[in-house]
Amino acid sequence: MFAGVTRRRIDEAEIVERLVLAIVSEAAAILSEGIAARASDIYLVTVLGYGFPRRRGGLMHHADSLGAKAIVARLSE
Repeated sequence: MFAGVTRRRIDEAEIVERLVLAIVSEAAAILSEGIAARASDIYLVTVLGYGFPRRRGGLMHHADSLGAKAIVARLSE
């Protein structure tokens, strides 16, 4: 135990989810702040820059499929 936190095993799926949700959160902030004009701008960055699988429709499509309520709930955990 360190600083009152007990260590636990984190599986691969949880790591992937945490990373993807962090990127989704940042993408939403970029859109709301007007840094990117459209979700398609985010699509280009994540597919061409980060290598997010194009066949899955890009990061914002993935976020839409999860739903805003589910994303907020998982991020708050």
